[in-house]
Amino acid sequence: MKPPETEIQTPEEILKAILDESRVMIHVIDPRTFEILYANRAMRQEFSDIIGRPCFEAIHNRSIPCGHCMQLPFSKSTQHEHINLNNGRIYLLHSHSGQWSDGRKVKFQIAIDVTEQRLSPEGIMLEQNQMLEVIKALLDATIEGLFIFDRNQKCVYANHIALNLFGYTLEEVHSKSILDFIALGFRNKVKRFSQNRDQPPYEVLGIKNDGSLFPIMIRGKAIELGEEKFRLSAVIDITKMREKENELFQIKRYDSLTSLPNRRFLEDLLKKSLHTSHQNGCYRALLFIGVDRFKLFNDSKGHSFGDQLLYEIAQRLKAATASMGALARFGGDEFTLLLEDGSKSEEQIRRSARQSAESISKLLQAPFVLLGQSISITASIGIISFKETARSPRTLIKYATSAMHHAKKKGCNTICFFEPLLQRRFEERLELQEDLRDAIDKEQLELFYQKQMRVNEQAECMGAEALLRWKHPARGFISPLEFIPLAEEGGYIHLLGEWVLKHALQKLQKWQKDPQKSHWRLSINISAKEFEREDFISNVQKNFNQTPCPPHRLCIELTEGILIQDPEKSIQKILALASMGILFSIDDFGTGYSSLQYLKKLPIQELKIDRCFIQNILEDEQDQILVDTMIGIGKKFNLNVVAEGVETQEQLKKLQSMGCELFQGFLFSKPSPVLSAE
Repeated sequence: MKPPETEIQTPEEILKAILDESRVMIHVIDPRTFEILYANRAMRQEFSDIIGRPCFEAIHNRSIPCGHCMQLPFSKSTQHEHINLNNGRIYLLHSHSGQWSDGRKVKFQIAIDVTEQRLSPEGIMLEQNQMLEVIKALLDATIEGLFIFDRNQKCVYANHIALNLFGYTLEEVHSKSILDFIALGFRNKVKRFSQNRDQPPYEVLGIKNDGSLFPIMIRGKAIELGEEKFRLSAVIDITKMREKENELFQIKRYDSLTSLPNRRFLEDLLKKSLHTSHQNGCYRALLFIGVDRFKLFNDSKGHSFGDQLLYEIAQRLKAATASMGALARFGGDEFTLLLEDGSKSEEQIRRSARQSAESISKLLQAPFVLLGQSISITASIGIISFKETARSPRTLIKYATSAMHHAKKKGCNTICFFEPLLQRRFEERLELQEDLRDAIDKEQLELFYQKQMRVNEQAECMGAEALLRWKHPARGFISPLEFIPLAEEGGYIHLLGEWVLKHALQKLQKWQKDPQKSHWRLSINISAKEFEREDFISNVQKNFNQTPCPPHRLCIELTEGILIQDPEKSIQKILALASMGILFSIDDFGTGYSSLQYLKKLPIQELKIDRCFIQNILEDEQDQILVDTMIGIGKKFNLNVVAEGVETQEQLKKLQSMGCELFQGFLFSKPSPVLSAE
């Protein structure tokens, strides 16, 4: 009974079986390590156990690499004679570099025994023909489509990848020219490159057997086998690569949510527009459109709702502005419109730009219906007209943005043209913002403290409020009313907040060692943007770990606006911090969106009446009523009530008559970096 034959299933196993049957000696070398990765049966019989050994040792009987071991460029072919010192046989070694099926760069070597035939041209020709057949087998193991053309530029072989790529059989490609596989418009290019011995990679359109075109990359090498000359051409289908590039182009140049051109596309468009306007002397205009109060919609109704609203805004703008110019989504809730129909008159382009802006403004005021809800919005629009090339695209965008921000400051739903004076203010603001970013590292920040007093028969200090001050090296002290919004806009308000918390705890720690101040508490203000951060609680805990002090001596002042933006999250954070022992105060009570709900739900210890109600309390009867009401609310909820901005004895007496006992203001102390216990 015959033993069962071994099944050969994979192409690699089939190839190895074919090569083992050949009497031509074949082996494969790793050009980096010189290790022999593969040797067929004939090679193993001649040189014994050589797989895994360096080629210079196993074949050439050397202890170091020789010149023939060096790595060859892709498809480079060489040949030389070698004498096997063990048996005196002479071999013609043919070396060829290429790529293995797993992607590795390798060097193929084919050894032909020419001891008997070296003086016989017919014998050498026979061996070379056998060697060409072996090369064909090796080419089928590569990952590229490969063709071999003879000296007459006729195809003598194509591997299976090349055949599948172009849709031919081996018989059909026989005697075809390389140009038969190339689209008509690219054949001259191929002819030029084919004249070079070594062809660098270049791109053309290939043509398949069915006539369809597809992008390919070609590279090639001239090779010689004895007297015969051949050209080896490698072909790669780059269709997927081009599709990926187009996809990346879309990602880079178009907004994924609205499919509108994005900021990068806009900058390129502006660059071309500047060049054109300079050539024909025509003015153009850029409109910068900012949706008013979009953050309020986004925060109150969720980001999915916000995205849907932006999408609907984009669709409405796209339909309405198609005849006006080029629309783009700049980012977030901001859009731009470039008016490309130029005018020789700046007055005329400004008139046209205003008409377009008014049309857009009216268009956006019509209600949007989303998820069964009717939403009404407005937009603030900044406009800049331009002609000269001295202004770059980014400068134009900056100026238009400046005009839009100015429109928002004027009350929203407003149109504003860029003016040089506006830009000077805008640039000063940007410069100040950059200076503020560096103020922490340059030690320009400082905490001032203003006493908070309890006044009955006597005045007693119960603590202080920490007030952040910035001493600019050139401008001196800058008001927090000016630099806090800058930090919020710049996205680094949390850095200022962390700095304040760190130094406030250090001050509390110091007070604990002073018997006269150990019972004092310290209040700090927290920005809404800082409080919204996911890591706010962990940052507070981290600072307490680094600077241990009694948590109940720290009072965090929050504005009413913080509590209504995301009530559930706000409640969770306040409860978490209150569980640590931290106190809470509602700052500027009565100036925001007052709601008694959070007074009932939250562990709040204090209300602070804003100074705007205190200033005219002696003359304004309405202020008196409001303050009296707020003090009454505080008492009903068993909360402390602090009156801010108390500057005169008369104001103090009036507030005391209303039942207020806690005060803060210039009457008792001005903000100072040092506080005495007196």
